[in-house]
Amino acid sequence: MGKSGGKIMKIMHKAYVVIFLLVFGFILISSNGYADNEALDSKIECKILKQIDSEMKGVEKRFDNLKKQNEDHINQRFQSYFEQIKDLFDMDRKSFDRMISKITYFAWAIYILLAIIIIILGFRNYSVKKDIEDQIKRNDQRLEYLTQFASEVKEKQEELKTYEKELKALTVSYEQEFKKNFTAFHEKHIVFIREHENLNFNKEIDEIKERGFNNIESILCDEVKSLKHEDCDLLIYYYDNSTEKLDTIIEFLKQDNRERIPLLIYNFQTKNRIPDIDYRNHDMANFPLTLISHFNMIIRL
Repeated sequence: MGKSGGKIMKIMHKAYVVIFLLVFGFILISSNGYADNEALDSKIECKILKQIDSEMKGVEKRFDNLKKQNEDHINQRFQSYFEQIKDLFDMDRKSFDRMISKITYFAWAIYILLAIIIIILGFRNYSVKKDIEDQIKRNDQRLEYLTQFASEVKEKQEELKTYEKELKALTVSYEQEFKKNFTAFHEKHIVFIREHENLNFNKEIDEIKERGFNNIESILCDEVKSLKHEDCDLLIYYYDNSTEKLDTIIEFLKQDNRERIPLLIYNFQTKNRIPDIDYRNHDMANFPLTLISHFNMIIRL
């Protein structure tokens, strides 16, 4: 476009120079002819004007040709630039389309990834929620069971308190009864009867006292009639050889129709044979150990 403009300027410059020279020559000729001759020949003037007009038309024609060439050149260059711009635009559009496609793919990938994450988190949350609900349900069941168990334990405690009160009352009653029985047991009236004064019962009496029995009475056979049946719990008779005195003891015992008083006959020192006795609650011992053994059995009856 710069080169075509330069050519046009050069042609225009030449055309203006030619026109200027023709006009200037015409003026000179007119001036000279007017000086030499007062009037110019009209034919010569007409010829000059035609020549000027012809030159002007030639210049205009060349100008038009150059203008047309310049326009064609400009159009070609514009078309070339337009094609380049179009190619660039197409390339940019394709690049933009590729970028949009990549962005779209990336967006879809992000969307799919987010969807997967949401699904995983949702499933996990559902699973966690379900686990929590199951745990809460189990805890509620345990709490209900513990509440019921606590209620049962409370009832059992109340029952145990009632049983404890009853047990304490029974314990007190049993202790009182035991003390009473124990006291009564150790307060049983035990009568040691000697056939005569030469027989000694002291060691055997001391051994029995060591067992907690202190209600012990020691008498001779002749004093047996002073006893009362209801006050006697056990008679221990030290036999020597007098069957009459033994009969006196048996007679005294039989005065109680129930014959409830036990009789333990002892003959350690004499070694004499004890005659047959017609009394159902009696036993015999010929050694101190046998005496204590029989005593322990009889006293518990």
